[in-house]
Amino acid sequence: MATNRPPRQLADVGEPEDTAPELGELSSRLADRFDTRVKVEMGAKKGSIKIDFASIDDLNRILGVLSPGETGVDVAE
Repeated sequence: MATNRPPRQLADVGEPEDTAPELGELSSRLADRFDTRVKVEMGAKKGSIKIDFASIDDLNRILGVLSPGETGVDVAE
């Protein structure tokens, strides 16, 4: 099903959002802190933050930055 709507814009590292450059700056700061790509998106009423990770070990590393001392996830492979 095709739509004529343009895709939603995301503030990404190196690609700040035109309407809110602060979101692009925040994305960059978070990406530096977590050492991974971070996207910050703001809709009309709410926003979201997306943090990419490459593996469960990488996810646990990021969780350690977010909440030091907390137990990460253990997924059987």
